[in-house]
Amino acid sequence: MDTWYVRLGWTGPTTAEHLGTIMDALTQHAPAGSMQQDGTGGDIRFVVMGGTLRDAALAALDTGTRIVLDAIPGAVLGTLSVQDDAAMNDELATPLYPDVVGYAEIAELAGVSRQRARQFRELPGFPTPVIETGQGPLFHRAAIEVWVEQRNPRPGRPRTTT
Repeated sequence: MDTWYVRLGWTGPTTAEHLGTIMDALTQHAPAGSMQQDGTGGDIRFVVMGGTLRDAALAALDTGTRIVLDAIPGAVLGTLSVQDDAAMNDELATPLYPDVVGYAEIAELAGVSRQRARQFRELPGFPTPVIETGQGPLFHRAAIEVWVEQRNPRPGRPRTTT
């Protein structure tokens, strides 16, 4: 028997009490769960044992459906995924957020002051931020690295070559 990792999502009015009931019922399956902030659904992850993907999916569907629908009458199941160890390890190795940089890192990459790095945002072709925070915009590192590599750091017009 292999270990399979399950994700089951639902929609329907969900409270912290509902989620607690689901977690308690899945105690032997190493559960982790969350609910939508507005209480319109939730998501639970747990482990099942099975010889094949089909066996695991059927066990997950049977166990998850019974427990979620018992805890939240009227809930509608919307997501079911079942992964083996390799797929789960790949998912865990993938960063949740892109590699981002702010003006301090842009200045360092471009070899300029922070003040000059802030002015770059006004230049045509400068990458747009992926995240706006109270501390300032954050840009995708790869996009900035490409932009810095392609920029012309010399003042004035480019020389003509003959």
